[in-house]
Amino acid sequence: MTPHTKTGSELFCRLCYGFDLDIGKAAVVWLLLAKRADEIWIECSTRQLCDDISNILPRMAVFRALAALAEQGIVERVPHPNHNTRIRLNSPALESLLSKPLPQSRYLPGLGTEPIRFLQRFSLNPTDLSVSMESSQ
Repeated sequence: MTPHTKTGSELFCRLCYGFDLDIGKAAVVWLLLAKRADEIWIECSTRQLCDDISNILPRMAVFRALAALAEQGIVERVPHPNHNTRIRLNSPALESLLSKPLPQSRYLPGLGTEPIRFLQRFSLNPTDLSVSMESSQ
């Protein structure tokens, strides 16, 4: 991982840019990292992965993302019939992907350095995803 990536949100943005804005691949890798698949083999199904990310991606999208990631050498899979698949991330391949230089812009979505004043007035409750605006008084 790059030394500048410090939060999960920043990591997700880096993954999105590394995968040419393919949110499916980025979401699956982010989830696998959260499950420590860069350190250990994990056993899971595409249905479990979908459930873990609140079904923001259809099961076939997760299946296709895993297949594409395996083709790229980012993920290693050992399928088992009638049983969960074993999955592990290839850390050197992932680190190589994350070390690709980003476009240079202070307005790079998700990673830009320009402050966004709207964020001072906006709050998002991460537990229920309700949006509220703080009063300007």
